[in-house]
Amino acid sequence: MPSATIAFGSCRKQVLPQPIFNAIARQRPDAWVWTGDYLYFKPKARLAGDIAAALKASYLEAAATDGERKLRAAVPIIDGVYDDHDYGENDAGGSFELRELSRQLFLDEVVGAPADSPRRTQSGGLYGMRTFGEPPHQLKLLLLDTRFARGEPALPSVGAVTWLPSPGNIAGILRALCALLGIGSTEDLLGSQEQWEWLEQELTNSTAAAHLIVSSVQVLTTNAPVESWGHFPNSRRRLLRLLARTRPPAALLISGDVHYAEFLGTFASSASARLGSAVPATATSVSAPMLPEGAGLFEVTSSGLTHSCGDKLFGWVACQAALRLFGSHRLHPPGGTDSWPLGASFPALNFGSVVARFDGHAESSEDGDSELLSAGAGAGAPHLLVRIHNVNGTTVMQHRLPLGLPPEAEALRWEHALAMPSVLEAAAKYRWLVAIGGGFVVGWAMVVCAALWRRRVPQQMLRRGGMPAGRAATRGTELLHVKGKAL
Repeated sequence: MPSATIAFGSCRKQVLPQPIFNAIARQRPDAWVWTGDYLYFKPKARLAGDIAAALKASYLEAAATDGERKLRAAVPIIDGVYDDHDYGENDAGGSFELRELSRQLFLDEVVGAPADSPRRTQSGGLYGMRTFGEPPHQLKLLLLDTRFARGEPALPSVGAVTWLPSPGNIAGILRALCALLGIGSTEDLLGSQEQWEWLEQELTNSTAAAHLIVSSVQVLTTNAPVESWGHFPNSRRRLLRLLARTRPPAALLISGDVHYAEFLGTFASSASARLGSAVPATATSVSAPMLPEGAGLFEVTSSGLTHSCGDKLFGWVACQAALRLFGSHRLHPPGGTDSWPLGASFPALNFGSVVARFDGHAESSEDGDSELLSAGAGAGAPHLLVRIHNVNGTTVMQHRLPLGLPPEAEALRWEHALAMPSVLEAAAKYRWLVAIGGGFVVGWAMVVCAALWRRRVPQQMLRRGGMPAGRAATRGTELLHVKGKAL
């Protein structure tokens, strides 16, 4: 098996047009992997009474779409994981009352898992593994369940509160506020020791030449408003340390959820690159060990099959602001960032693909023209070709992650990932916003309270040293009466 192609994507609203599946079908990958939000369960359906029936109807509706039919006709293997919207509730975790139904529906309608699959009964959710090819040309796909047993975030999400206006945006603001205050959850994102032990077993002494590790939410992002491993700092640290310790060959994290695409990592392929920074290799610092050329890509995110953060004016403005404020995790083009000030990101409809080229060969006409080619392994050497495609299938970003690195280099990759700023660390530089915002809120509250107090207290009291006007007049009459008697 000289090569294998895995395509992936997330965030498909079943009621919207789905032209992107024409481009996916033309590529005819060996497998398609859902990285979350296979469908969007409507909040209003939860108010209709029978939530279970409504959720099942949503799965049937998604399976009947034209895009789904084209995908299944062109791709022999479909697998993946759910995120929150296809799980059944925005931002939901281990406490969701229909989590068991969601697992079975996803395995039935999306994966087509056998009735006796352990993914149906294991305590940590529907996590699982699939391999493509045989050693030494084997690709291992590891699917993490970040919903079924997930612990509670530091602040309970209001994303599913139907009576709030735009509850998802309010939940994002509250997550950002927690990050600005340095507050992360002490609970576990996977929430299952069984899943952690399974993952360690699959990574330890693995004979696969490459490993794709799917998480529905991002691992390395510094974008504070979105759900991520960074809001569960202990879990994030545990995952990266596990990767550094087990040293799996060519491990790459794959994620979704955020409604844009990006490459996450660092260009620390030069001795002058600063450890843990996503800066061009021309930056001047001498504090980092070298990574092999192209090995600084740790995670790729593809999200936005039918809608993206750049669709509407308000969303586009918010998306651009988030990409600019939170970008220290993102790869930037080598040699400068003038043409790509936001780094390796794409805020429009997209899907991703990974081509495992075990023998290595030059780029072919199938690769297309890329507007952003990250510094990566030589095209003739064995590598993973990681790509982001637009709605027409054109490659808009790509990177070559080298295969066959020594174990020490694989460990060094994840040590660099550990040194990258987390959500809480990246938000620390914006804590002055909390001080300003808090001061503004307190000042405004004082003004409002003063105005209300002035309305409740008669002006006469203020003019007569605190004595009410009626009482002062009475007191004056009493004094005159006494004086009259004395006279």
